[in-house]
Amino acid sequence: NDFDVFGNDFNFYILTSEFSFSCGNAFPFFLKKNNVATIIGQKSGGGECAVSESYLPSGEHYYHSGNMHIGWYEDMLFEGDEPGVEVDKTIEYEDFYNLDKLQTLIK
Repeated sequence: NDFDVFGNDFNFYILTSEFSFSCGNAFPFFLKKNNVATIIGQKSGGGECAVSESYLPSGEHYYHSGNMHIGWYEDMLFEGDEPGVEVDKTIEYEDFYNLDKLQTLIK
């Protein structure tokens, strides 16, 4: 099947920083946990709460961090990454958009 081959043909890299939080923290956490991608940049900002939507009596609604945690459940044990994802390769934040430095880092 295509899924078995897809990871063999490509190398995936996720760029994170302290400004990557919530889902921007959960996504690299899951990819690192499953050995799908190499995490580069700076340690992510953390957070593992799902976004919730609340409604007011006036009919207005708003989004906020909920109390449900996003993480990895295995054998009835929860593993999350509230403090942030550690990177595999570090690059300074000011070089995040320097394509030459990024390309050198991932070679």
